Amino acid sequence: MTVSSNPKLDTFYLLYFLIHIPITVLVDSALVIPPAYRLAIQTKVLNFHISENKDFILLLAPSWLKVAGFVELIFQLPVFFIGIYALWNDIKKFYPLLMTYGFNASLTTLFCLYDIYIYNNGSSDLLGFTITQSDRLKLFWVYFPTFLIPLVMFIDLTIRITKMLSNYQELQSQKKEN
Repeated sequence: MTVSSNPKLDTFYLLYFLIHIPITVLVDSALVIPPAYRLAIQTKVLNFHISENKDFILLLAPSWLKVAGFVELIFQLPVFFIGIYALWNDIKKFYPLLMTYGFNASLTTLFCLYDIYIYNNGSSDLLGFTITQSDRLKLFWVYFPTFLIPLVMFIDLTIRITKMLSNYQELQSQKKEN
């Protein structure tokens, strides 16, 4: 039994990585790049996102999110490029790396979703705008795909890797018997 890739799912992951590169570079990197050093387009895109989606998480940028932003730049961004290459060429040796990305990205976004869920509008003075229940729901759905897609990737690649290891163990057992 061989472990085959899932071409449709792999193409979806590849497209997700392609789409996520500019999001990481233009929006998420602002968590670790001081305002004075940001590109003008970066500031413009970030401000648009915050105002359009009332993204209080990015605006307030808690310290845990800054750490997550740093991890996104040094780990996730390179994984996007490696993942594109690996998925395009069906290179399975990168499955553990992509699985790790899936876990890391879904967990980080889960923290964001939780913050959206528990947010108390009492701190609207800090934000400069009020956040309604409808605004929170909209923001939830902005973040949700970056939770769900990496989670699916994590589960999918965990299953693939488990099958590969099982196949390897079967082959080793057969060699010992012969």
